[in-house]
Amino acid sequence: MQDLLLSLPIGVVLITLVFITLRRGWKLPTVTIAVGLVVGVMGLLGIIGALAWPGLDVFAMLLAVYLLTIYINALLWQTSATASETTPRRHWAPLLLISFFGFVIAINLLFLVLADVGTDSIIGRWLLPSKHPGEVVSSIFPGTVAHDYREKEDQFNQYQQLRDQQRVVGWKLHYGWKVSPLENTLARFELNLRDKNAQPVRADKIQGVFYFPGDARLDTSFTMQAVADGNYQAELRLPHAGRWDLVLLIQRGTDQHEVRASTDVGKLQAP
Repeated sequence: MQDLLLSLPIGVVLITLVFITLRRGWKLPTVTIAVGLVVGVMGLLGIIGALAWPGLDVFAMLLAVYLLTIYINALLWQTSATASETTPRRHWAPLLLISFFGFVIAINLLFLVLADVGTDSIIGRWLLPSKHPGEVVSSIFPGTVAHDYREKEDQFNQYQQLRDQQRVVGWKLHYGWKVSPLENTLARFELNLRDKNAQPVRADKIQGVFYFPGDARLDTSFTMQAVADGNYQAELRLPHAGRWDLVLLIQRGTDQHEVRASTDVGKLQAP
């Protein structure tokens, strides 16, 4: 999305150059050029949307900026073509409207870029400098979706089947940290797995992800290793203090068990 938004100035310049070339070089009527550019821009955006849909907000922004650029060029060329020494000066109302909508589009464009890259980007630090030197504030959308099955109806049914299967299998789990974890410090995460008869379960694979709601770039994936019958562990280093969400998937043959939980990571105290 960021690449599309940053390409807006290039598109505006190209539209203006095409207008100048067709108007001065080929002497085409202003209305003909404007209609042709509108059809071309909408067709191009339609192809881009079909190949890689950027989202309705980005698509609407691109369409509004390009159509406004075409309108401004048409207005300027049409006025200059009919102007003469006896023609009154251009009225201020269209220019005021153009300036207003240009300002609105620019502000919304800024909001979209900040929503995509976050306030810890170069743009964010320039617009919103921190009061405390060395402090970094991140506002980027973390991308954490704790219940992905809600995104699509068919995934919800799959999730319900998994929950029913878990109840039938009846595995009993005890999991947690060996010691309370601290940021950027190696800590051991342990799991004890038993069946409904209290017998140890030998899992084929145990994989998990710790999601950090503040920044998806810090998400930490891991695989647990068996250390004894029914006992598994993983050495982890979570890079930031605060709350983390856990999604753990245990597999044995066709049996699966999913765990969703949360944990708190302490802040490392300076010596």
